[in-house]
Amino acid sequence: MNEDIFKLILSKLDNMATKDDVAAVKNDLARVDAKVDAIERRFDNLEIKVDRLEYRFDNLEIKVDRLEHRFDNLESKVDRLEHRFDILEEKVNVIDIKLDNLAQQEQNDVLAMLNHINSKIDEKAE
Repeated sequence: MNEDIFKLILSKLDNMATKDDVAAVKNDLARVDAKVDAIERRFDNLEIKVDRLEYRFDNLEIKVDRLEHRFDNLESKVDRLEHRFDILEEKVNVIDIKLDNLAQQEQNDVLAMLNHINSKIDEKAE
């Protein structure tokens, strides 16, 4: 498209201007065309950089998703371990109560035996 515009301008200038004028305009147009090409190359390079950044961003999103999944799994495992710990704690409390009751019963049995022995000793002493 740029070339078509340049050709149109050049054909009009050929009809209206002197050879020096035409040469100067052609030089100006060549410089403008070179600058447009340079800008297009820079734009293409920027597009490539943007594509690379998008690719890197997509990879980061994938990594974050994986980390979130791993975190969810760990959180689930911790919840299960907490539940198992609670059950174990309840069982330990029950065993502790049973041991306390057993110790109290043994203490009562020992006291009963000592009382029985004391009463036998008292009977013999009389």
